[in-house]
Amino acid sequence: QSNIEKASVSRIIPDSIEIQITERIPRAFLFSNKSTLVTDMKGNVMETEKSIAQKSEMPIITGIRSASEKISPGINLPEILPALETLEIFLTDFPDISVKTINLGVKNEIHVYFCYKDESNTRIAYLPYKNISEKIRALNMKLLTEYGQSDKYYDLRFENRIIVTPEP
Repeated sequence: QSNIEKASVSRIIPDSIEIQITERIPRAFLFSNKSTLVTDMKGNVMETEKSIAQKSEMPIITGIRSASEKISPGINLPEILPALETLEIFLTDFPDISVKTINLGVKNEIHVYFCYKDESNTRIAYLPYKNISEKIRALNMKLLTEYGQSDKYYDLRFENRIIVTPEP
């Protein structure tokens, strides 16, 4: 089963068996929030209906593989690891930033659609594949110093600078 990470069976003498099952935890939808596919933090694909309860507000990963390439439960998608690494940094270190979508459609770039604190407007950060943690930390500092501003686009693809604009 694609939703089982680990399973073990052991015999407890004289007449018992112990079964331990560890399920994979879905962390993001693939393609859309109506998708039948989700992924865990290691890039393992699972069926939405067979995995443990997922939340409709889970982030979405887009921009992966063409429609002609079949993605099915049970496979591993190493190409989404940069998105998952990015998501994990946001989840563990920057809880004020709520990731909505991570788009991997542009080569060597990560486009993160997010909301900040209690705001409802979606902002977009353009990140390179390199130094993701450092770039997200810089983004967070920028957001803290300019809280309430209406700027929407944060370009962090350049060395030691952030370009902030209201329009792309």
